[in-house]
Amino acid sequence: SVSQSIVARALSLSFSARATFSGRDMAEARVGVSTDAVAETNGDEGAAPSNAEEDVAHQHVIMEGQHAEQEASGLLRFHVVRNDDEAQSLITLIEVKNIYTMQLPKMGAEYIVRLVLKPDHSSLICRHDGQVVGAITYRPHMTQTFAEIAFCCVSATHQVQGYGTRMMNQLKEQAKREGI
Repeated sequence: SVSQSIVARALSLSFSARATFSGRDMAEARVGVSTDAVAETNGDEGAAPSNAEEDVAHQHVIMEGQHAEQEASGLLRFHVVRNDDEAQSLITLIEVKNIYTMQLPKMGAEYIVRLVLKPDHSSLICRHDGQVVGAITYRPHMTQTFAEIAFCCVSATHQVQGYGTRMMNQLKEQAKREGI
């Protein structure tokens, strides 16, 4: 379908290699990827969106509204965890590692563990009803005001529900708070 090819194209552009972003550049990059992906799928650069694309956009707006309601009620939560040698942080990071190893089997568990548990990396955690459903692990480069994304995954049972988009939006806000 059109929406799946747009998402696949955006994901391949965004996550085929380790991605870097700054707070300002992320919005511009996302707009560029979205426009390019739509133009590529239509075969028409600058063409008006089709009905299917408008339906997808409408569905995203509805999902964003539902997620905002879930956040307000406490059902959906986002927080940043670092390896600070505290038991709860380590338990959460192991849950994140489990999602990454399931969703990214070719990355190698040792490599994933090494980056997730590195003290200079942080993980933005997405919890739904108390359960970790996704995360973005990143390394802030404060002196250069950007962050490097090492991993971004949503568990298989929670994919195609907008959690990845919501996590990226939350990460942009976190980058602003951290001064990146």
